[in-house]
Amino acid sequence: YDTSMRSLHLTLLMMLTLAPHSTAYTLHRLSSDLRPAAGFAVIPVPVEKLISPGQRATMHIYDASSLQVLRHAQAHADGMYGQVIIDEAAMAERRFVLDKLGSRLKVLSVVPSMHSDKFGGSSASMIVEVIGVGILSPQSVLQ
Repeated sequence: YDTSMRSLHLTLLMMLTLAPHSTAYTLHRLSSDLRPAAGFAVIPVPVEKLISPGQRATMHIYDASSLQVLRHAQAHADGMYGQVIIDEAAMAERRFVLDKLGSRLKVLSVVPSMHSDKFGGSSASMIVEVIGVGILSPQSVLQ
């Protein structure tokens, strides 16, 4: 992500139009202190990072808001979360607008890790294997 994307990187809970999903995987729960919330947890990504349905990917998740999305997905959504695209033209004008389509993902595995930043610091992170399982359509942002 570029600096402007990081500054806009929020934990979003969105009302989405979704197809039903299967429960084919058993997942390790990261945290039991998360409260359920209305909507669907998503992570904003640049369009080139969007995972297509059927595509597998391994991601290193280390920022606090994305880790919160991952925890919410595992605790309350059977390991499901989404990716949405922030409209970059609107972002340049300091407006928050989402693209009309995003991707629905299923967590396949989670491995604890450490992230080292460019200043020599380190923090807890997760290596997450996911698969794209559908397309979603953001309806409203709940934050």
